[in-house]
Amino acid sequence: MSDLTGKTVFLAGGSTGLGKELAIALASRDPEKIQSTFASQSRLPDILYCLAGGTTNELGFLVDLDPSDVQRCMTNNYLTSAYPAQAILKLWIQDDKQKKSNPNVKGSVKRRKLVFISSAAAFVAFPGYIAYTHLSAAKCAVRALADTLRSELKRYSGPVSEYSVHISFPSNFISPSFIDELGNKPELTKQLDGTAAPMTELTQKLHSSKQVADYILKEVDKN
Repeated sequence: MSDLTGKTVFLAGGSTGLGKELAIALASRDPEKIQSTFASQSRLPDILYCLAGGTTNELGFLVDLDPSDVQRCMTNNYLTSAYPAQAILKLWIQDDKQKKSNPNVKGSVKRRKLVFISSAAAFVAFPGYIAYTHLSAAKCAVRALADTLRSELKRYSGPVSEYSVHISFPSNFISPSFIDELGNKPELTKQLDGTAAPMTELTQKLHSSKQVADYILKEVDKN
């Protein structure tokens, strides 16, 4: 496992709670709001995790959803990743330029990491997940964003900083959001994605939030 001593890690959002709501609120405003939020911090992060997302209120079949549900799903699952990533990249690149222009600034190469959390839904489409996967393509958009940035950021890696982009695609796992989803998920969707079972059974066969988090951290540590 890599040594994070002296490193700064930002978590943009989370599966539930204040972190998610903050990221969604920022994404619903102007990207400049996020830029100023990061710029106001005393220290730039070395790693940014884009975690906000979920589809608790947007589950259902296309004909049963309002257009606002689709729009909200894109905001909750794509813009909450795209805006923070854009904001921190601008600050990182600006920081690199300042260090290059100052010959007195010396030190080891900065390892700057962007970590996106998408979903297995980016690969498999289930009926009842239409707002989540196909129509708004929110999770697919996060995947495309990460793929594009992985190539784009090669332009900025150099003697000052080295950039890497990571993305994880978790399937169902036990979390407060998952439990909330079950209350709104169509029965057909449950049958297809294997969640049509009592909670006691699901907790036995699905990973916990901690297990998923530990795995993601371990994989990000490799690079």
